[in-house]
Amino acid sequence: MEEHDIDESEQKLEAEVAPALIAVHPNQKFVSVAVGSDLRVFSFQHGSAAQLLDETGGHKDSIRSIRYSKSGKLFVSGGDDKLVKVWDTDSWRCVYSV
Repeated sequence: MEEHDIDESEQKLEAEVAPALIAVHPNQKFVSVAVGSDLRVFSFQHGSAAQLLDETGGHKDSIRSIRYSKSGKLFVSGGDDKLVKVWDTDSWRCVYSV
C-alpha cells in the first residue's frame, strides 16, 4: 500500500455554516425560516402548497433567534447585529427595534 504525506494545510478544513431556524405560527398558518441574515415567511393557508409571503432583510448579520408571540400577532427576531426586532404578522413590517 502506498503512503502519502498530507501537509498540515490540507488537514484542516473550516467552514462556517449558518444554522437554519424555524418557527411555526401558533395557528400553524405561517412558518418562518431564518438562514444567515435572511428571513422568509411561508403561508400554509387553505390547504395549498407553501407560498412565500415575505422575504425580509431586516438584519445586517446572522439571525440567531426567532419566535412568534403566543397570540401569533407578533414575531420577534434577534441577531448578531445586536438588534431585536418585533414584526407585525399582518403586514410583516418591523414595528419595533431595540
